[in-house]
Amino acid sequence: VFSLGIHRPMNQEEQIKVVGREVAQRVKMENHNAKAPDLVYLGKTSRGTPVIINRRVAEADKIILTGTIGYHYLAGFGGGRKSVVPGVAGFETCVANHLLVLNPDYPGKHPRARAGILQGNPMHEDMVEAAGMIPPKFLLNTILSPQYSILQLVVGDWENAFYQGCKIVDQFFRVPIESQADLVIVSCGGYPKDINFIQAHKTFDHAFNALKPGGVMILIAACTEGLGNPDFLNWFQFKELEVMEEALRSSFQINGQTAYSTLLKAKVGKIFLLSELPDEVVRTMGLTPVHSISEALTQAYRILGDKPNTYLIPYGGAVLPWWGNVA
Repeated sequence: VFSLGIHRPMNQEEQIKVVGREVAQRVKMENHNAKAPDLVYLGKTSRGTPVIINRRVAEADKIILTGTIGYHYLAGFGGGRKSVVPGVAGFETCVANHLLVLNPDYPGKHPRARAGILQGNPMHEDMVEAAGMIPPKFLLNTILSPQYSILQLVVGDWENAFYQGCKIVDQFFRVPIESQADLVIVSCGGYPKDINFIQAHKTFDHAFNALKPGGVMILIAACTEGLGNPDFLNWFQFKELEVMEEALRSSFQINGQTAYSTLLKAKVGKIFLLSELPDEVVRTMGLTPVHSISEALTQAYRILGDKPNTYLIPYGGAVLPWWGNVA
């Protein structure tokens, strides 16, 4: 079962690419559908998330989690329990879990719901509790290089092996920095990390750790498949964070959270986006379109002067800059 959460279905060619042709010929493959009519309700987590799961998974004798561990801009890390929630969860479960990234008692995003943080991260802790209702029997997760070669494998108990994998990811990809920079130039590292803007936003979020308030970022992301969701751009009818957050709380959508996070960053720094998106779409998101790196640099130097303190991050989808004031 391909744990797609609310993402689009994979076609057969994509499925074969993931598992290999030999496996595809002998194992039945199917996409999870978060809105399927036969999902199974398992109960609620202590945070009130209804745990609704793919029927084939819920009724299986043994569940083995596979996938890759890397940073996730809300859940701390991908992989592990994320194969269950949101991977094979119902739409209602996905929404309730993602809603935990907003502070329950006061405005703004929960400070612990961010890349590289697990302890105290409400989204992660809710995922673990939900996955424990099955629970999985075994985990096999990879840690990949930016070129998608396997750096390490973690196998074993679904929780312990996952936490071991997170430590390995940190050893390879968490990069302490002494200060934030005036200028950050970051690339997602190519396809598929920049397949659309919603995916590219993960790179955007990681690299933002390295940018001074009022600084300039040049984000390089092709976005060949557009924004990633047909409703995403509608959220930018709200031009102020407070108004968007109010709308998000009253009618939460997962991609609305990405829009909120994008607008938040656009309010803090000047963001140039080098992509294939139409200029008017980029401007609607509060970002500035550019059409070459030279154009972006010219505009950045006009704002910052000729010799700004600069970070260059070629594989922003994998690397997490870690500044001392990031708790």
